Amino acid sequence: MSTTDLAVHWSIGPEELLPWGQGNLSDDPQLIDPVQGEYGLAPTSPARGAGPNGLDMGACVPAGASISGEPTHTTWRTAATLTVGGPGIVAYRYRVNEEPWSAVRAIAEPIHLTALSDGSSFQVAVFGQDLTGRWQDTPTLSRPWTVDSTYRRLHINEVLAANRSVTWEGWLGGLVELYYDAPPGESLDLTGMGLTDRPDEPHRFTFPAGVVLMGQEYLVLPADAQDGLDGIHLGYGLDRDGQGLYLCDTDGTLLDAVEFGRQVEDCSIGRLGPERAWALTIPTFGQPNRPQATGPATHLRINEWFTHGHVRFEDDFIELFNASPLPVCLGGLAISDNPAGGLQGAAFEPLSFIGGGAYAAFDAVGRDAPGELNLRLSAEQGHIILFDNTGPLDWVLYGPQMADISQGRLQQPPGLYGFFELPTPGAANPEPLSAWTQTLPL
Repeated sequence: MSTTDLAVHWSIGPEELLPWGQGNLSDDPQLIDPVQGEYGLAPTSPARGAGPNGLDMGACVPAGASISGEPTHTTWRTAATLTVGGPGIVAYRYRVNEEPWSAVRAIAEPIHLTALSDGSSFQVAVFGQDLTGRWQDTPTLSRPWTVDSTYRRLHINEVLAANRSVTWEGWLGGLVELYYDAPPGESLDLTGMGLTDRPDEPHRFTFPAGVVLMGQEYLVLPADAQDGLDGIHLGYGLDRDGQGLYLCDTDGTLLDAVEFGRQVEDCSIGRLGPERAWALTIPTFGQPNRPQATGPATHLRINEWFTHGHVRFEDDFIELFNASPLPVCLGGLAISDNPAGGLQGAAFEPLSFIGGGAYAAFDAVGRDAPGELNLRLSAEQGHIILFDNTGPLDWVLYGPQMADISQGRLQQPPGLYGFFELPTPGAANPEPLSAWTQTLPL
């Protein structure tokens, strides 16, 4: 009996599938709603952009050719290599700007562009041909880019504020990484530049004389007081509840900045893709950044609240629980105590996250600050509504509260709420005071 070797590439399935080919994942694909026939990918699906040539995995991908490998929007590079792919695409023709179309090329042959003119903008158009010989009706367009031979950029590239186990040259703590986007071999003297967490104090940390960063290289800076340790240390720590970092030139001119909210333990934030957009990342200091998979916000629950502090706690708080095993982004979400207010409430900072299976408590003190929500809760009765731009994700209605007693979800059975004699912000709820256990309408 003859045998056949099977290969599976760029697919999601059980762990046994991983060695069958390249690009395979063992993850929840996060389909929108398969029960209702919605088989598209949720915004946080790990299958997004994880298919061949940067396409999504699965069947819901656009027909025709795909293009990857374009430079960043502005670049010093005068050459580029673009890869053409696409479902069922076996050949293609291309042109740059309004130049003549190329001859037909096999899909395995990339597009090599050289001697691109300084000061000019470029865009590549591609017609793809499928297995049946049919050409797509309208061309696929690449992202445009501009060549500027003088372009150089020093930027903040990766930040780790909640570090428990990631070490860098023997150091365990906060880390900040810089990257110099410039031709290899070209150097930048950082002497006198500043990196600060206070916009009004641009040189809280000043680079000492002799610090040089080469083009396309990284500089990793531990965030702590020096205390006799070797290497360059910032002299201040990072706040896992959120803060800003500001990179300044010698004269105080702002060169780059990032502002973030609540961070996930042992996950960094970093710049990704040609647009260098900030996102949750796997710590890769000294190397190119890698994205960290995240879960959907629909897995978040309002887990505990405290509205009447007297002895144990001074401030009110609201605690969220993430039922997903993956971190979830809180940026773009908000909490309101007013059901008549529409989609208006206390918004979470961009680049805020909650860990997989984790609890996160936020003080409800009526001001905007790291770890706090700009609202106050009534001790008489009220609403707590967690929502995104489409509507509520979770909603509780509570009755009169007692001093120093919190209320929230019971771990078992699901769907029940109770009062807790010992509030536990940031941790699982304890056994309730049974006399006040009740079901709340959602």
